[in-house]
Amino acid sequence: LESPWPGRQPARAPARRPYPALEVLDLSDNQLTDLPPIGADPDSPAKLKELHLVNNRISRLLPDRLRPLGVSLRHLDLKRNCLSELPVELAGLLPLLERLDLTNNDLSSLPNELGLLTGLKCILLDGNPLRALRREVVARGTEAIKKHLASRIAQPAAAEAAVDAAAAVAAAAAAAVASGGSATEVAAAASACSKKISKKDPAPKTALQALQQQFGLDLGELRVTGSLKYADKRVAEVPEPLLELLANNSETGVSVTRIDLSGNELAGLPERLAKPPFADSLLEVSLRKNCLVGQLDAGVAQLASLTVLDLSVNQLTSLPMEVSQLKQLQNLVLSYNRIAEFPEPLYSLPRLETVLLANNCIATLQPDRLRGMSSLATLDLTNNSLATVPPQLGLCTNLRNLHLEGNRFRVPRPDQLAKGTAFVLEYLRNRIAG
Repeated sequence: LESPWPGRQPARAPARRPYPALEVLDLSDNQLTDLPPIGADPDSPAKLKELHLVNNRISRLLPDRLRPLGVSLRHLDLKRNCLSELPVELAGLLPLLERLDLTNNDLSSLPNELGLLTGLKCILLDGNPLRALRREVVARGTEAIKKHLASRIAQPAAAEAAVDAAAAVAAAAAAAVASGGSATEVAAAASACSKKISKKDPAPKTALQALQQQFGLDLGELRVTGSLKYADKRVAEVPEPLLELLANNSETGVSVTRIDLSGNELAGLPERLAKPPFADSLLEVSLRKNCLVGQLDAGVAQLASLTVLDLSVNQLTSLPMEVSQLKQLQNLVLSYNRIAEFPEPLYSLPRLETVLLANNCIATLQPDRLRGMSSLATLDLTNNSLATVPPQLGLCTNLRNLHLEGNRFRVPRPDQLAKGTAFVLEYLRNRIAG
């Protein structure tokens, strides 16, 4: 399994062995990044009812991994993971699901199809940055959440028919399991559920519905927050038709202000995003965990309104001077790259508040120039190559969060660093006086 933390290897999933009578499986407190391939032998009865994956690093749920579980699974516990989205096929793949725990993940929305799971009695969502689901809806509990999600499916009649189809197939699957049917037979029922739901999807009548059907986008999040999530697709290019359709505000009625392209294989910012209307509207961009190598493409400098830029987990060595044009930039994430010097263009950004440079190769600092960054409040230099900490860094009194752990220097000592930023800055100032 792939780990997004360089240098750290995730725990291996247990070897696949046929346990035909297994009903509860607990893989909690490991470092799994994907749902492991769990499934009974095709000729064995399907029995697994509970799967616990608490406190791992799972960032996605692959439909092919979920499908074998749909024959019997009733309880899926995924709290304290890294999920940012759920597959739209979830309702069809797990028709017998009764309890779903998604506490403390990174979900901003839920697939509307979850509202079709008539047997779902409990869904837990605390600790997620849900933007497309109102807090008062979540507070009213599972039935209110399901009703709200089902109401957002394009045609209510189609949604109601799909609910009936899901319920009927779930009942058939349960009967097959109870009678000792093989996993192959019950899997066919689960697959049929997915197909019946998909057949009820209406033909797209608007540009936004076309986006959802063709590209699997979350319309709720797009409408409410202006956020486009096209992450973890493992693609080298973002489809041009998608960007052109989104660029036509008059047709879609949506202005994209945030775009998440993390977990792909992009070599730079897509050229279309560096042109209007995106160049004027984009406030936040994530290119985390892509294939950015060497110096960053200068196209990002065209995003005049940009406030947040995430370039972490790439192979960048420097930033072009054009980045100094991003006068609205407030937060910059450059962790897990190969940067050897504090990037020169950052000194010219008047609003820059947060710079995260952990796990790079920075060996020296220029405290006099850092002092000129009047808005800088958070500077993370954890796990770099600093051999010394210049005492003049203590004069950067605007810093509220300074992280220097994991470098080569001996002073300040680790126990002094542990006392916090205010102590470290005062310690450094005292060394100037000495």
